[in-house]
Amino acid sequence: MSITRYKDPIPEGVPIISTLEEAVQLQLTNENCCFYPENNGHYAKILDGTVVGVASDEMIEEIDRREAEWEARYGDIAIEPKNGGYTIQAPNGPIIAYAGDNLIQELDDRKKSLEFYEQLLAEKGISESDVSRVFEAARGCSHPFCVHAGVPGNGKG
Repeated sequence: MSITRYKDPIPEGVPIISTLEEAVQLQLTNENCCFYPENNGHYAKILDGTVVGVASDEMIEEIDRREAEWEARYGDIAIEPKNGGYTIQAPNGPIIAYAGDNLIQELDDRKKSLEFYEQLLAEKGISESDVSRVFEAARGCSHPFCVHAGVPGNGKG
């Protein structure tokens, strides 16, 4: 575990995070903790800016690798900090996702699902308003345990 990449001294008394497991534990014990690039490395901070950990050289490489993978796959998607986390927004569109441990896999799955859905609509000549009417009819169920695609319960329970 080395910390040679930092240009200036790191804050005293904060843990040096060298594994993903340690990063998870740090985030579990410090609500809204996130790693931010700083001082040629990455500082783990909470919402008020307090540094609660620093990434080791090995973790910096892992964080940088993940950021590069993200950029390669989703470079056209805007990531904006909000309320201690991040929103992920399609170009000129709505917020489409949230940050999580399996974020890249989740986004890949959602993108494939959306592409498949759009392909089916185009092949069958079905309009979006037709689909909306189907979901509106499905939401009309009064059974309290019904769950419909895209609808977390029917809201009428």
